[in-house]
Amino acid sequence: MLIVRRKVGKRNSYHMGLLFVLEGDEAAKESYSELNLKDHAQFIKLATTEGPGMFPLVRRANRFYGDVLFETDEIKPFISELRKLNTPNELLFINQLVELCEIALAKNRGIETIAD
Repeated sequence: MLIVRRKVGKRNSYHMGLLFVLEGDEAAKESYSELNLKDHAQFIKLATTEGPGMFPLVRRANRFYGDVLFETDEIKPFISELRKLNTPNELLFINQLVELCEIALAKNRGIETIAD
């Protein structure tokens, strides 16, 4: 399950997941989303079954144990890809990732993925 939290203190160290955080917040003290291994596999499978040219921003998060930076100017296109990928809007973790992207837009920041 993907979690979006605001003003988070300490994270539970026993969780293993791919964190989506606001750029510059590697400690996930602000808003973040966490994607577990199972949901990550589903997320990437959806993005890769549509053809090689589709969802290039989503595909950048294809390595669960790799870090990725989505620059500020990539957030709107990333949201667009996420919304197209989530038709008919049934995957909660994608909706929550869109919410994090909207927070990043409001703060004029990018999003980083951090393997946790």
